[in-house]
Amino acid sequence: MQAANYYNMNICVNNAFAGDVVKNGGLNRSDKLHTDAGQKPDVILFYMGINDCGLTKKEPGTVSDYSALKKGNGYKTAANFAEAYAISIEKMRAAYPDAQIFCVTLLPQSHYGVARELVEAYSECIRTVAAHYGLPVIDFAKNSGITWENHLSYMKADKIHPKKEGMDLMAKTVIKA
Repeated sequence: MQAANYYNMNICVNNAFAGDVVKNGGLNRSDKLHTDAGQKPDVILFYMGINDCGLTKKEPGTVSDYSALKKGNGYKTAANFAEAYAISIEKMRAAYPDAQIFCVTLLPQSHYGVARELVEAYSECIRTVAAHYGLPVIDFAKNSGITWENHLSYMKADKIHPKKEGMDLMAKTVIKA
């Protein structure tokens, strides 16, 4: 919201749901980012993956064949996070061809007790998929100032949701991007 206010933009849809993962709701909602009146987004911030990483504690996987993601009039069933993330991007691009999509890497988190290496693997997966589609990355993992060493200072007691100070750093990173 801070970035939207900074640029005098309106939020079309905040399609975030607590505890959601890309393979489920995120994938199913990626082409439902327009308003009930049909207003389509100009800018999409695609910030998902922390729940996929923390709840499954599985490696993000890879996309071995991007052309195989499309299956007839639909999409294949995603085998892993990487495929679900890529299919989500394909669905967003098809539904909103004029929108600028920004992929966003994950912040450090310790709520789920997940290893740092796994969170970093998800961020690297996001960078890889974004690069395949030629999409810019807002790299919270590298550029927000929230690091593994200081992240608890910026997180609420649940160790995953940022406090105001964390949100301020995230907004500044989005604005800069």
